[in-house]
Amino acid sequence: MASDWISRLNGDPLPWLLASGDAALRYRVLVDLLDRPAEDPDVRQARAGIPASPIVAGILGAQHPEGYWAEPESTYWPKYRATHWQIILLAELGLDASHPAVQLGLRHMASAIADIGAEDAVARGEVLWCYTGNTLRYLGRMGLGAGEAAIHAAERLIELAGRDPLWTCKYSHGETCAWGTVKALRGLTALPEGARPTGAQQVIESAADLLLSLDYEAASAGAGTTEHGWETDWLKFGFPSFYESDLLEALDALAEAGYGCHPSYRRLLTLVLQKQDGQGRWVLENSFNGRMHADVDVKGLPSPWLTLRALRALKAGCEGP
Repeated sequence: MASDWISRLNGDPLPWLLASGDAALRYRVLVDLLDRPAEDPDVRQARAGIPASPIVAGILGAQHPEGYWAEPESTYWPKYRATHWQIILLAELGLDASHPAVQLGLRHMASAIADIGAEDAVARGEVLWCYTGNTLRYLGRMGLGAGEAAIHAAERLIELAGRDPLWTCKYSHGETCAWGTVKALRGLTALPEGARPTGAQQVIESAADLLLSLDYEAASAGAGTTEHGWETDWLKFGFPSFYESDLLEALDALAEAGYGCHPSYRRLLTLVLQKQDGQGRWVLENSFNGRMHADVDVKGLPSPWLTLRALRALKAGCEGP
């Protein structure tokens, strides 16, 4: 299993990841890190086991028969138990729109998604970098990225980027919101290239430029903690990250957008590699455990899901000065 990118690690964590009892994790490792094709028997077995994997099963078990989570009136509140957050996480864990629970959940989300894509959505303030980016990402990962809802939402995100090239946000006191930039980049790159609206590539490039130029160490000076317990230090890594973010997710987003060979990407990747343990794993430093329907890994211990993200970013990087 050794490869050039694994040689940059303190140890080979792939056997540890593949030994996991979490089929969703094994599926992502096989596909994202080992490049196994969809017809591979191990891939097919892991994919079939995703609905019964511990985290996914915990989320599905909390879904109401009508398709919503937590509250029928709101898809967003309470954080991180309402429907919006479950669809985000299920998409990251590998469940797609063919699953009946996802279909029910998306049906409950339909009006909220339509609000993002409405012609006057930007003027009404319905389009936020993080919310829209997360929505586009789960639609893309669930196989709905070429659908009307995703295209309209992407058009509104592109419209907002044209009006606000500094990536500001009212929830960031009118300043640039790099967290939201990460989400917007992930959302647009999750859509099939042939389905992306006009202007998508320019927004992707703008987002990448910002994330590649940011001084993450300086940006972490004076970092605090959100009301939901996320430390805002860019160098404190966590999974899942909902509207929040960190350097590791930023690199994962840049990798998905094709920037793994950029000199700044390689420089930032060094900061990530410095945080691996002696066995090539990454410790969970930020967590929403206790606030979700199912906990993900254990804060303070090596995290398989976080390690997967780090290895994906490492694999996408190019060697060079």
